[in-house]
Formats: sequence, C-alpha cells, structure tokens
Amino acid sequence: MNLESLFLRVPPGERLARLRSLRLAVALLVGPRGRRLEQALVDAEADESAIPAVVEGVEALLPLDRRSVLAALAVSLAAPKR
Repeated sequence: MNLESLFLRVPPGERLARLRSLRLAVALLVGPRGRRLEQALVDAEADESAIPAVVEGVEALLPLDRRSVLAALAVSLAAPKR
C-alpha cells in the first residue's frame, strides 16, 4: 500500500479526517519547513485530485521530518485498543 491509497480508497469523511490529522502532525512536528506540504493538504481537503501533491510534499521532507510525520500518521490510523 502506498501513501496515496491511504487517502483515495476511503470514504470522503475519513479522507478529510486523515488529511487534517496529517496537516496537524506536519504543523507540530515540522513547523515552517512543512508549509508547502500544509498548503498541499489544505488543497487536497477541497479537491481530491490534489492528493498526489501531498504525496510529493511528504517525499520532499527531510528524512527525520518525514519519519516523524509518517509515524504520527500511523498512530492516528491504528485501530483503537479495546
């Protein structure tokens, strides 16, 4: 599974929640270095065709930033423990 499929193969409400979770992670963990990615995420919230730009933005992050952001996304996608 690639990053793009995490956003395209889900209902619209879930896609919006995932995009917003990723935007929050970028803002908190990457700060000003992630502004272009944050804008791509805002664009993708309004238009699904902007999701490839989100993937490109994640791939363009510095390695430690990318790892931190993807780890935060993985935690937010994990099934809740019961």
